[in-house]
Amino acid sequence: MKYKYGYYTEKQFSEYKKRLHNLVHWLLVYADNNNPILKEYFDTVQYKLSGLNEVLNSPSQLVEIMSLIESAKIEYNKENFNHKRYRKTILDVHDLIDKIPED
Repeated sequence: MKYKYGYYTEKQFSEYKKRLHNLVHWLLVYADNNNPILKEYFDTVQYKLSGLNEVLNSPSQLVEIMSLIESAKIEYNKENFNHKRYRKTILDVHDLIDKIPED
């Protein structure tokens, strides 16, 4: 895969996608456990995705991923938090991670 500073091997990027899935999965775990760290963790996830967006030269999937993470954050912070909607949004992010181009 070509990126801002050169190339990643297919194996490198495949392994990185697994780490992205793990990063995003914790958004579900923390919400399910009402862990107060979640609000801060959203910032961490968004910061890392912002860097990835820059390094990968802004693939369209990253725009949607970042938008969905922001939507999940908004949903989580609502007074009438809808866990089903939140969970669906995070699962949609997982799907998009797999669609980030590897070429």
